[in-house]
Amino acid sequence: MKMELADILPERALLWERERKNQVFMVQPLPGGRVHEYTWQRTVDEALRMAAYLTSLGFPPGSRIAILSKNCAHFIMSYLAIWFVGHISVAIYPTLAPETIRYIIDHSYS
Repeated sequence: MKMELADILPERALLWERERKNQVFMVQPLPGGRVHEYTWQRTVDEALRMAAYLTSLGFPPGSRIAILSKNCAHFIMSYLAIWFVGHISVAIYPTLAPETIRYIIDHSYS
């Protein structure tokens, strides 16, 4: 099976941002039973802003960047941002034990 560039998730997100910009992609629950809807356009816009900031930090190409977050809309946007600029995301969840976090960080370059 040959993989096309458009099949890679960051490229697919950019494609969907163009084709489905006003379609809701994610719904983030908020306190008090409220929710916030993120369209493809808003999601990609926020991820690209994060990506610009990451670029400004001057990390070497292919850097591993850890994200300490619960599963939420901004977690997904952070992943996209890291991928957009050619780095590798390392997920760390707040519920992990310290020794597990240390193991993940220590082995993220393996």
